[in-house]
Amino acid sequence: MAGKMGARHEPLQTSARAYLCGIGDMAYLDEAPFAAQAITVTPFRPPTAPIWSSGCRLSALWVLSALSPQTVAARLRALAADHTVLQSAA
Repeated sequence: MAGKMGARHEPLQTSARAYLCGIGDMAYLDEAPFAAQAITVTPFRPPTAPIWSSGCRLSALWVLSALSPQTVAARLRALAADHTVLQSAA
């Protein structure tokens, strides 16, 4: 029965090659299903710049609900295209 705890679902088909995971979730996430689909699990670590000092309180769900999945995806694509931004944040 769909929606019940423990219910089995068919795997979601996606063209994603990476899954961005909150660092708290890494403690219990089973990476095997991702690896079986050649999807890399990447922990999200906020930059250490002072503006990010409260970054650990941010939630991906808040961002998705506030901006929309499409907007978040567009912004992540823009960041991925600008390698200098990603290097400075690492």
